[in-house]
Amino acid sequence: MQVSGWFLEEVKPDEPIQSCDNRRPPSQSQTSSLEVLNSVFGHQNFLPFQEEIITQVRNGEDVLVVLPTGGGKSLCYQLPAYIFDGLTVVVSPLIALMQDQVMRLRQIGIRAAFLNHLVEEEEYIATMHEIRQGNIKLLYIAPETLVQRPEIHVMLYNSDVACLAIDEAHCISQWGHDFRPTYRELDWVREQFPDAACIALTATATPQVQRDIKQSLNFSADNQFINSFNRNNLFISVEPRFELLGQTLAFLKKHPHESGIIYCQKRKHVNWLCENLEEHGISVLPYHAGLDREERKQNQEAFIKNDVSVIVATIAFGMGIDKANVRFVLHAWLPKDIESYYQEIGRAGRDGKLAECLLLFSQDDVDNLKELIEDGHPTQREGRLESLNRLIDWANLTECRRKTLLGYFGETYEEDNCGMCDNCDMTKIKKVDLTEAAQKFLSCIVRVENSTTNVVFGEEYFISIMHNNKNNRRIPICLPVGVLYMIDILRGENQEKIIRNKHDKLSTWKIGQEYNLEQWYYLALQLLQNNFFECKPEDGTVHLTDKGREINRKRVESDARFWGFPVDSVENDFSDSTTVELNTNEFPSDEQYDCDLELLERLREKRRRIAEKELKKSSSILPIVSLKEMAVELPQTSEAFRQIRGIGEVRMKYADDFLPIIRVYCKEQGID
Repeated sequence: MQVSGWFLEEVKPDEPIQSCDNRRPPSQSQTSSLEVLNSVFGHQNFLPFQEEIITQVRNGEDVLVVLPTGGGKSLCYQLPAYIFDGLTVVVSPLIALMQDQVMRLRQIGIRAAFLNHLVEEEEYIATMHEIRQGNIKLLYIAPETLVQRPEIHVMLYNSDVACLAIDEAHCISQWGHDFRPTYRELDWVREQFPDAACIALTATATPQVQRDIKQSLNFSADNQFINSFNRNNLFISVEPRFELLGQTLAFLKKHPHESGIIYCQKRKHVNWLCENLEEHGISVLPYHAGLDREERKQNQEAFIKNDVSVIVATIAFGMGIDKANVRFVLHAWLPKDIESYYQEIGRAGRDGKLAECLLLFSQDDVDNLKELIEDGHPTQREGRLESLNRLIDWANLTECRRKTLLGYFGETYEEDNCGMCDNCDMTKIKKVDLTEAAQKFLSCIVRVENSTTNVVFGEEYFISIMHNNKNNRRIPICLPVGVLYMIDILRGENQEKIIRNKHDKLSTWKIGQEYNLEQWYYLALQLLQNNFFECKPEDGTVHLTDKGREINRKRVESDARFWGFPVDSVENDFSDSTTVELNTNEFPSDEQYDCDLELLERLREKRRRIAEKELKKSSSILPIVSLKEMAVELPQTSEAFRQIRGIGEVRMKYADDFLPIIRVYCKEQGID
């Protein structure tokens, strides 16, 4: 948007803007802060540190504020702004947040406005006029608008700026989890108003980031208020993601009709999960940037008013949302760093009551995030990769999660057992010394590598796994097939490929029968993420790294501490998740199709894996009628596949997925 230059008329075009050393300090009204809190904002008491921070701002001093999400940061500049005679400028990168807060401030009689790149020209000009007339108390402004628009500079120079508030101040620091170069230029803006109080606020700043903020804004070392990061009403847990829908439904079953947020990595993840949850009767709405502004607003309001229980969203959701009764936050994908994770779980349990936070992740998440980092700005790669690795290390912990999480933010937690994380809650975790099991797994890789058989995996092996899945065991889709092969050797599974390769003769055959598939998966995931072995995606094989060889030879002690096992994993292999996903209403009656149920199950499993990979409903891949007809007609060529009911040209792309399954089945049954 191009706005006319009539705003510049009060200053000569070529005259540089000078600092305002001759301006008076902010007016100090005798009005009590507590009185304004009660009569204007409707609160009876201040939250911790709020009153002290407000007093410092009212005295025209600079201050760094680090308060947890829900700690009441906004009030620390909104209340002084109401009292000040002049203008308070609030820098915020979150357009939805500034709109929401301006609306709420206007509702309680505080004159507020916002400026950003989405504001229409007519509204932009009108807002500028109101500010010039002194009719606005609080101006929310995007950092890019503030830094890049010369008419804004002139307008503010000719205004009585009493306070500059910088929200999400961690964006200033290159060590912050959301560094924005424009934020780095706010030091220049700060210099233009030396007599105005400056308050920098964030919920997520490590000690290094805190120092960087203060240095950039030229704050005194003592001017800071840092509250505890400990949210002791949040129960924190982490699980590998085996099957997204099944695990999500199992989690939601523990929170019937309660308010909660599910965070996804991408818009397509949000849409897919929303559709599937809705099919299972969950009261749910989506929220992401792909929806138009009005729909986002409606969905957000429905969640705030408890008209809908669950919101499935990208990370854009939740900033500044005033909803105290959020009972859970589920991360369906791995966040990019600890700061993001902490900020997002902070939206749960703001009423002080118990809330649950579950993080699901897989190796795919790690690989995708690392790829994004590699594609990002070169100067930020090292820091972002370090931040991601710190989160992965935290997710793999066996010690208290709260202790390590708080330590990351520079806070000491004295207790060794918080009782409020999966690692400390002994009712959830069966503690097991897995050193011997780890050595068995690594040794199995060595034995296979040293055998004379050249092992290459492909679709055929996964099909044979499903064929021998007699116990309905849950096969995690994110598990590399080579890892499954090692686990099958350790557990003594009679897979055709193992027998053919004579790997049932290895010394590691059947030496791992004390653990089930899910338990071995937990261990294998940790070994993989601790870089003890690696997977080759081109052929599915696994190989020890140098680190893994040292551990396997017992030349060095491992500093990795492996997860204990969930108690219920001893009883089942996620069979509940499999059951939850089946939709028996989808099947035609048995009289319609006399098909082989074993082949049908293989075809259905393949369809499920394609659906999860493409984030689609299973029925949108192929309808059940197509699978049943395939199980009867046994098509083995593309032309025969094309004749199956429900295929058509669009679904012909799945021929290469399903035909190998049918061919293997026919070969096993001696059918030409």
